[in-house]
Amino acid sequence: GAHELRQGLMTWSARKAGNADQIREMSTEMLFDYLGIRLNPERASGRRIRIGVELSEHESHTLLVSNGTLTYRAGKAASGVDVRLCLTREQLNLLVLGQGDTAFLHSCVTAGETSVLNEFVGMLDTFDGVFPIVSSRP
Repeated sequence: GAHELRQGLMTWSARKAGNADQIREMSTEMLFDYLGIRLNPERASGRRIRIGVELSEHESHTLLVSNGTLTYRAGKAASGVDVRLCLTREQLNLLVLGQGDTAFLHSCVTAGETSVLNEFVGMLDTFDGVFPIVSSRP
């Protein structure tokens, strides 16, 4: 904090928040919490999206975007979802990191519309790894 006040904000190129190493070490539940943090409430406002996620590691989850928030439930993926994904944890990590192209997204969808997944991904913010810890007083 004191260094920042004396020297200003560092200008080195920082890694984005949520890099591959951090994502890989998160539990699935922590990963969904992280997506909830990244969800932009203004972009999600008025939308209701249900996403079924089935991981090849025998995990199933249902994600719900409603009232500008993301919640999830572990267990058998709910029926009546807008889009169902079947993927490995590594593929889920790539999806969260935004490293998948259109063909990759299509390969993960087993039921429903890929456009719903694209819409959900478009609701997520990305964060810069450099931000002021303290701000100087005028």
